[in-house]
Amino acid sequence: MKHQNQLKPIGKCKGCRLNLKKRCGVFIHPKEMWDRGHCKGFMNEDLYQDYLAEQEQFHAKTPRELRQERSKRNKAEPHHDGLTNPGASRW
Repeated sequence: MKHQNQLKPIGKCKGCRLNLKKRCGVFIHPKEMWDRGHCKGFMNEDLYQDYLAEQEQFHAKTPRELRQERSKRNKAEPHHDGLTNPGASRW
């Protein structure tokens, strides 16, 4: 089993769009990708576009995201008394 720190991107990954701070968007072990001096995914726009397409395809909205969207929609609706958010002011 690999140590947890080996899974995180290293200092050379700074500036790469696949660097997600806690992990790499494509590679499981970023440190091993830099072993030969250059990572295949560093600043590779094709890999980044593939990553985005994969995320959009498999991302399902969580109940929390659905509640937040519903809340934002309800806050923007005008109410019968003309106030946009009647709970904002108490008196």
